[in-house]
Formats: sequence, C-alpha cells, structure tokens
Amino acid sequence: MKFLPLLLVASTIPLSSHAWGQTGDIVASDLAGYHRVTVRANSAKVIGANFVRTSVAVGKLESSATNTLSDNDVDFTVQLSPDVAYWVEITSGVNKGLASTVSSFTQHGLVTEDDLSAFCGPGDTYAVRPAHTIASLFGATNSAGLRAGASSATADTVEVPDGQGGLTVVYYSNTAPAGWRTTTTGTADAANVPVYHVDAINITRNASSNLKLTFTGSLRKNPTSYGILPGLNYVDVNYPLGTTLGNSTLQTQVKQGDSTTGDLVWIPNSATGYKKYYCTAAGWRLVGGNNTDRGTVALTPGIIIERRDVATNMQIPPNADIYGGL
Repeated sequence: MKFLPLLLVASTIPLSSHAWGQTGDIVASDLAGYHRVTVRANSAKVIGANFVRTSVAVGKLESSATNTLSDNDVDFTVQLSPDVAYWVEITSGVNKGLASTVSSFTQHGLVTEDDLSAFCGPGDTYAVRPAHTIASLFGATNSAGLRAGASSATADTVEVPDGQGGLTVVYYSNTAPAGWRTTTTGTADAANVPVYHVDAINITRNASSNLKLTFTGSLRKNPTSYGILPGLNYVDVNYPLGTTLGNSTLQTQVKQGDSTTGDLVWIPNSATGYKKYYCTAAGWRLVGGNNTDRGTVALTPGIIIERRDVATNMQIPPNADIYGGL
C-alpha cells in the first residue's frame, strides 16, 4: 500500500541526488521525549504522536536502485521482523528526512514502496524504524483508557490515514473477543494498524469525561516530507516545540490565495474546533479575521492541510534555533 505522506510527486521542494547507508560501525543515539494531549468530552481532535519509535537499523548504503536500498554490512533478516511495519529515511545530505515504507527486505536489501533511488546513493546514511501502531500508542488492551464499546457508534474512535486520501476507523471492542477492531474488517485484530510518523490521527471522544493521553518515543531532528493530496491531509508536525506558520516554510509550498481559493491550514484550538489559515503574498491570514499577519501562530502536533490544487510534496523542517544543537 502506498501511504499518503510519502507519495513522491512533482514538488516545489528542491531535491537532488544523495546517498543512504548502513555499516556496522555506525552508532545512533536517539533523544527520548513525551508529550501529553487532552481530548475533551464528546468532541473530536486531530493530534500527532510527535515522537517516533527507536531506530532498529542505521548505517550507510552500498547502493540504491529502483525501489531498493542495499547495505552489505547488515543482515536485515536478523534485525527486522516480517510482521512489523517499518519505514526508512535518509539521514544525511540535502534530502535528509525523505522517507518511504519498507515493503519487504532481504539479507542486505530494503525494498521500498516509493522509489528513492533518484534521491540517494552510496555513502548516505539512513535509519529504519518501526511505525507506531494502535497498540504502541494506546496499549494492546487499551491501557490508554479510550471508551470501549460494541461498535464505533458507542466507543471512542481513532481515525488513521489509509494512504489513499481516506481514513481507517479503529475502536476498542468490549464484546467477545475483546480487542482493537476497524469498522470494515469485523472481528479481525486491528492492534497492528500502522500509524506512520507523518500521519496525524483524529480521535472522537464518545464519553462525558475528558481523555488524557501521553505519547512517548524518540525526538525527530530531520525535516519531514509529506505527500499532499487534493482535499484534507492529516499531518503530524513531528516537532513538539518551536514550529509556527511562519518558520514552517509552508508559505513557499502551499497554494497561495484567499480564504476561498488558497490552501488552508487547520489548527486545533485549545478547546474544540479549529482555526483555519491561508497564505497570501503578504503573509498568513486567519479565515474570518483581519489583515494581521499570523506567521507567529504555533503549529500544534496534529494539523490538517486542505489542499486546493494538485498533489504535491511539502516539507516541514525543525526550528533550527531549538533543534540546531541536538
């Protein structure tokens, strides 16, 4: 399945050939962190996990070919598991942060869903990480405390981008056999539905109390690239601090216009609902607001980008003032 955030299409982001890699003498140390979020009673909220899972393979590439990355210094059949969803990203050069799902692997090769060979080559570094899953975010038996129910009509729901512009709806069933379910796959276990680092999720709270969630993991320090389709795109910003409309660089990537013609960035407010922003040649504006520039408005961990043009790639870098020394 090609998932939305890593769709490689024509883009205004400059990309050039560089390389990936993995060798036995590469050592990576991830900075850990966490963030907390509240979903209010009887409401919905788009949120991002922000932190990613720890890398399980890092190094330098020997070569890259169509949909294949090779490293003779690592045995992927030892370091990776066939029943886990992985993604791999470039971690050096001008294309660092560009990533793809891992479709399969051999002893010394990674088969990627997207063809990255034009953007990487011998000597560039890479990292392989498992994707978050419903279980890793909320617990295999719903230890996060989402409201369980016999169906999605009564339970809290988690909507996960499906890679095709739609959403997979997941909930925790309290009827035998209890467990995570989707609205389309019956009693099949949905605990391992992947949530990739670029995907924000939408949680609908069907209870009269607030839901407090904590997400933990490793801090991302590379730019994050997104494949943006026409319509609504659920985007995990990835950086817990310091990202604003102005320093996100989105102003050079979105379709500029007015509130009816330009791309919109939806940012959840502190209670329920969203504030929507568009970009003009003069700066960021609030839909329904005045001409005050809104470039200092902070991006929340999860946002929605409403694309009013053709599919494109977008990129959000970390704030260099905060992340530059990490």
